[in-house]
Amino acid sequence: MIDAQNTVLRELGLILITTQTTEKFLKVVIDFVLPKEGSFNVEDFLIRLNKGDKRTIGVFISLLQDRVDIVPWFDTLLTDFLKMRNDLIHDVDRIPGYGLTSDEELLIS
Repeated sequence: MIDAQNTVLRELGLILITTQTTEKFLKVVIDFVLPKEGSFNVEDFLIRLNKGDKRTIGVFISLLQDRVDIVPWFDTLLTDFLKMRNDLIHDVDRIPGYGLTSDEELLIS
C-alpha cells in the first residue's frame, strides 16, 4: 500500500503544480488580452506580474465572465475547475472517496 500512497501523493503534487500554472496563465491572459476598459498599461502589468498578484482565481474567472461572452461549455469548465481546485487546496475531504488509508480509497484517489 505504501507504493500506492506514494503514487497518489506524487500525482496530487503534479495536479497542484499544473493547477498553479493554469491559474498564472489565466491571470496573464485576462490582464494582457482582456484589459479593463480596453486600456493596457505595460508598466502596471509588469509591476503586478513581478509582485505576484494576490487576487484569487475566482476573482479572475469573474473578471473574465464580466469582460467577454463565454460559451456555456467553457463557462462550465471554468466553474468546475474552480470548484475542484478549491476542494483540492482547501478541503481535500470534500473530494468524494478521497483517502490514503485503504486500497479502495487509493483507487478512487
